Amino acid sequence: IVVEGEIKAMVTWSRLDQSDIQVIGVSGKSAFPKVAEQLQGKNVLVIPDPQGEKEAYDLARQIRGRILEVPAKIDDFLIQTKMTNNSFYTLIRQARHV
Repeated sequence: IVVEGEIKAMVTWSRLDQSDIQVIGVSGKSAFPKVAEQLQGKNVLVIPDPQGEKEAYDLARQIRGRILEVPAKIDDFLIQTKMTNNSFYTLIRQARHV
């Protein structure tokens, strides 16, 4: 899972209970292209910030990943909705290829 920001990565990771899933927090939407090469061939889900969607979609297309849009920044969304691990996994399965 790729998100924008280290804190978002920590909050997102805290909702997972499987050790084989990694969450990467890039240092801003301009950093998406810098991680593309390392993510090639991996099963990647990109969760964009509301204002960083174009860059996130570009990354997902480049690496043939999936995108998951949520109505707010992912850390705020998970905290505000009090989303459980199971609910988060259900949401992840709704991500779509771009």
